[in-house]
Amino acid sequence: MASYLWKPILILIFYSVTRRMFINNKWTVPNVRQKNVPYNFGMVFLLWVTLEIVQPGLTSINMLDYCFLFATWMIGWVDDRFGKAYPKGIKGHVQYCFMNRTVTTGLIKAGGGAVIAGLYLSMLYRGESITQLEALFYLPLVTLLPHVVNLLDTRPLRVMKAATLMIMAVIVVSAGFPQISGLGILLLLWAREEAGEKTMLGDNGAMLVGAYLTIAIMHTGSDGFVFISTMVCGFLTLIAEKYSISKLIMNTRMLSVIDLFGQKRSTS
Repeated sequence: MASYLWKPILILIFYSVTRRMFINNKWTVPNVRQKNVPYNFGMVFLLWVTLEIVQPGLTSINMLDYCFLFATWMIGWVDDRFGKAYPKGIKGHVQYCFMNRTVTTGLIKAGGGAVIAGLYLSMLYRGESITQLEALFYLPLVTLLPHVVNLLDTRPLRVMKAATLMIMAVIVVSAGFPQISGLGILLLLWAREEAGEKTMLGDNGAMLVGAYLTIAIMHTGSDGFVFISTMVCGFLTLIAEKYSISKLIMNTRMLSVIDLFGQKRSTS
C-alpha cells in the first residue's frame, strides 16, 4: 500500500508549497471573474509527469518523451511570466510582429511549439521508434494538441474535463486500465482547487497537458484515434482563429451545461 501512497502525498505537499510560493511572488493572472489566481498547477502537473518516469501509470514515458514534455512546458512558462494579454490568436501574433517588428512571447510559444514537435518526431525517427511516414502522420497532432488545450484554458475546469474525457478514450482504445493512484489524486485535487478558483494551469500547464495527451494518444498505436484527434484539433484551431471556442461552447446547449458544471454561478 505504501508504494502507491507516496506519489499522492508528494503531489499534495508540492501543490501546497508551490501555491504559497506563487502567491508570495505575485505569479498570478486574472481569471474569467477577474480574480487573481496563481498558475502553479502547471508545475504540479510537471511533477506528476516527472514521477511517471519513476512509476509508470497512464503511459510509459522515456527520457525523449520527457524532454519534449519539459520543453513544451517551458515555452508555456515563458509566456506566463513575460507575455501580455494582447494580441490574441496565432494570426494576431503574426500581424503584431509584422506591424510592430516585435516578437511576442505568444509567437515564440506557437513557433517554438512547432519546432519542438518537429525535433521530437525527428528524434523518434532517428531512434527507429517510428517510420518517416508515421512522423509526418503524427506531426499535425503533436503540433496542434498542446495549442488547442491552451486555447481551452479560459474557464475553470474546462481543460480538466476535456483531459479526463481524453484519458478515458485512451484507456478504452488501449484496452487497459492504468495504475491510477497518482492520476486519481491529481484529477481530484485539480477539480477541487480550480473549481474553488484557488489555482489554474496557466499556459505552462495547459501546454504540458496537451503534450502529455499527445504522447498518450500516440502510444495507443491506433491510427484511427490519431486521425480523429488531429481532425478535432484542426477544427478547434480554425474555430479559435475565425470565431471563438468559448462562443461555440456557450451556443451549444449540451457543451454549455457540461462546461458550466462545477463553476461558480456568477461565471459567464
